[in-house]
Amino acid sequence: MEGLAELYSQALMVIVDAPKSGGQLVLCLPDQSYTGRAIPFFTHELFVQRQIQVIAERLGREVTKVPVEPRQPRASPEAPYYWESERALRRAILHLRITDLPNSSETNRTTNQ
Repeated sequence: MEGLAELYSQALMVIVDAPKSGGQLVLCLPDQSYTGRAIPFFTHELFVQRQIQVIAERLGREVTKVPVEPRQPRASPEAPYYWESERALRRAILHLRITDLPNSSETNRTTNQ
């Protein structure tokens, strides 16, 4: 489990750093298991969102949710959205925009790693 947690952490660093300013991230994360299998805490939507925020702050970037107009009326048009398989797993889909902060530069982002 420790190795997988470290892999997630390293991957998120690259994922947050990779897009150009104004780029978008779409992540699909396990949210709830219907088979009784435990889902590691470091893959949960709230934990990953917080980790992305911390990484973005270190890199001089800002993370915002992407507003999306729903095609059909629904109670909440804001992310996270859910993709669900009734027999196995519910997944949270995060849709985020990454922008550079005004006083940040490409040089600062790459040296902070």
